[in-house]
Amino acid sequence: MGSVSPLLAVEPLLRELRALDRPSSWKLGHVEEGELDLDNTSGIALGRQDVYYEMVDERDVDAELHLAIDCSGSMTGDKLRQAKLIAAVFSSALTILNPSAIGRIWAFSSRSIYDYGPPGGTNAYVTASGEEANSDTHMLRHVGNHLLTRSRKRRKILIALCDDGPDDIDETRRLSRQLEARGVIPVSLLIGVHSAPGIYPHELIFDNMGECLHEFAELLTAIIKHLR
Repeated sequence: MGSVSPLLAVEPLLRELRALDRPSSWKLGHVEEGELDLDNTSGIALGRQDVYYEMVDERDVDAELHLAIDCSGSMTGDKLRQAKLIAAVFSSALTILNPSAIGRIWAFSSRSIYDYGPPGGTNAYVTASGEEANSDTHMLRHVGNHLLTRSRKRRKILIALCDDGPDDIDETRRLSRQLEARGVIPVSLLIGVHSAPGIYPHELIFDNMGECLHEFAELLTAIIKHLR
């Protein structure tokens, strides 16, 4: 029996993303039959058990999300192959959420920063290959400072997927916190490390790239759900 495609495996979560396009919520208090009980405002205010409550969600997603994948030499082989599948999940999610949420896919190393653009039919990120060393600092300056800080979207998120430490820990820490102060949320997905190094303001640890791939759609759904 053949293995299940990662994109098919996350399809239920992608379907859930389709429902997230407007984030605020409130309670409607009403009687069991479902009609508003306007005469029972005191019971609603006091939270009496005989008054039925229904949560009503209204979402107003207005976000720009960028995914930057480390394509240094240590990512060569299966790691990069799975990272490209993560990019495919990201691309599918943004396609579903467009135009409420937009974004781009990047790859970066000490040699260059590759802009694969917004999700589309070309999926040029499949051509990425491992090369040279890591360079979070160049990526943060270009993707974060030069682009995301200028976005007109209300919420801006930069997700960096790496399997190794940055080229300059102190400078990466300074740049990522500078971005957060300017309204960009930097999130680092760290592969194969034992503890959070405290370089990025927000860090998630995965034992391996396969675990990150397995959980990425759920992570992305949680991010979108909690945008305010």
